[in-house]
Amino acid sequence: MSHHCLVSKVEELEHINGLPVPQLLLDLISQNRWRHPGDDILRRLVPGLYEPVCDPVEFLPFDRMELESRSHMHDRETMNCFKERAGSVEVVPALPWIDIEKRFFIAVCAVPGADVGIALDYRPSAETPCVVALCYSGDPNGEFYWVHVADSFDEFVRDCRL
Repeated sequence: MSHHCLVSKVEELEHINGLPVPQLLLDLISQNRWRHPGDDILRRLVPGLYEPVCDPVEFLPFDRMELESRSHMHDRETMNCFKERAGSVEVVPALPWIDIEKRFFIAVCAVPGADVGIALDYRPSAETPCVVALCYSGDPNGEFYWVHVADSFDEFVRDCRL
């Protein structure tokens, strides 16, 4: 696909799972600047992604953001494991819980099945989502938890030096 077609496609898509995509993210993608900043920077910003295991994280291309972010209702045990709830069904507690209908992933673990990643959380604001990460606790029961990474996507981009 030519660069011109890619830019057109990105500009057409302004929502993922019904959530508005920050203009800065669209700009970074169209300028081919949306890429992993390096493990040292991410380890400083989101230490939970690297401890107790150190699986590589990949920054997602636009088309995979929607695919990786589709809200799937799981059984209660799985949703408890991932600290997930659907806001249209019940009240969602604050972090370390997430509303799967108000988040989408911008980065995920490059190792299939590792289930960690970085997402935009639209609960605080539909216009200015904060950045959160799904981290593994190291618990033998397979518990995960969500942590706050940045107050806004702009702050996250600045901290990543993109």
